[in-house]
Amino acid sequence: MLAFLSRNKQAAAMLGLLAVAALLVVGLTTKGGTHYSVRKPEPEPEDISHDPFVFSSYSLPTDNKFMPSIGNGHLATDVFSEAVYMNGLYNGRWGRSRRARIPAWANVRLNSTLTHHPYKPMYSLDTKNGVFVVKVERERSVVTQKIYAHRFYTRALINQIEVATKPHVDPNFVHHGIWISIKLMPGGDSDDVEFKEPSAEYIAGRYVWSSCGHTKISEDSEYQPQSKRVCAYWTSVPDHLVVPQHGSRVFTFAMTLDENRTVAKQEMING
Repeated sequence: MLAFLSRNKQAAAMLGLLAVAALLVVGLTTKGGTHYSVRKPEPEPEDISHDPFVFSSYSLPTDNKFMPSIGNGHLATDVFSEAVYMNGLYNGRWGRSRRARIPAWANVRLNSTLTHHPYKPMYSLDTKNGVFVVKVERERSVVTQKIYAHRFYTRALINQIEVATKPHVDPNFVHHGIWISIKLMPGGDSDDVEFKEPSAEYIAGRYVWSSCGHTKISEDSEYQPQSKRVCAYWTSVPDHLVVPQHGSRVFTFAMTLDENRTVAKQEMING
């Protein structure tokens, strides 16, 4: 064997490399375990609902990947996310194609003062009716937010906020108007769709913004020579909602999407 290796230096070098590799493997398998630690996962919210179709909790998932989704086949979004997706709208060439992100102009959020101590909001996902609900009990009112993709007007995402005042033990007690702070959080500009500067108009008794754009890269230059078009309409969102001292009021905010601007606008009128 030694005589063979002395005459075949290449074979000797190869055997030497194999021996070194074997020693490295043994070292890693025997000592490598001490260099790894398993991160304990954060506890996820506990379901407190007794309804088999409703999941409720006093907190949201710590990982946004586990936030519930709402959709109707034409458009969809994760609750409180900064992205809305439309059926058939992709950006990118061939294997790098992905669903085109549209800013979440339907992402209306309650002010953080309503969702933290001393208040204890309840978050519920109603899988039977396809609605996500946030309910906050306050000293003078109950605030209920409902987020859903419309079943009939399939181009529309709806965000409704109901503020119901509580009666006072003294009927002669004078309440001041109730103010609820809210904020529209659509996220940054899209990396997938080049939208034009939004324009405002007055539609069905409310101010509405609109913008159209095209995906930046078509999926295939041969079969899709032109990029895809998408048009969005969304309700103007104020900084706060004002409710009289008695009774309740529902505020509705909508976002509509379609390739055809006329269709998106008509859905906003209908919704």
